[in-house]
Amino acid sequence: MIQHCYLRFCDRNALRRQVVKRKMLYDKIAIHRERDFNARVLQRKYRQHRSHQVQALKFAAMGRRLASERLMEEQTALAEVAARKAAEARMAAEEALKQMVNQGWKLGSDVHGRNYWYNWITGESTWTKPAGWKIKTSETWIKNVDGSGNTYVLASE
Repeated sequence: MIQHCYLRFCDRNALRRQVVKRKMLYDKIAIHRERDFNARVLQRKYRQHRSHQVQALKFAAMGRRLASERLMEEQTALAEVAARKAAEARMAAEEALKQMVNQGWKLGSDVHGRNYWYNWITGESTWTKPAGWKIKTSETWIKNVDGSGNTYVLASE
């Protein structure tokens, strides 16, 4: 009987040790599961953080690209306006030069009484009337003869 009690005692102690070992094993497994879970949560949070950073960088790059495109469009529009103004100024200058050249034509006559036109600005002369030429009233001379038969000219005003 003592032997039987001793064996039961030994079995109980062995059982207790097995229970303690299993409890320690379950605790280790629980700790590993908790660490694994925490690691996965940390990785997921890091990935989310990283994707937010990448997205913010993409948005910033897109904003810079759109701003540069907007600036380029504004500069293009300003250049077009400047080119248009320059073309208008060139055309106005050409028109002013053309008017000045047209105003430079004077009417003259040779020794035989034939009329010709000369341009004192360009130095040209022609027998045909220049296009768009009109005589100025300040340059009109009237030929008169006095009672003695002398010829004289008067400037009309």
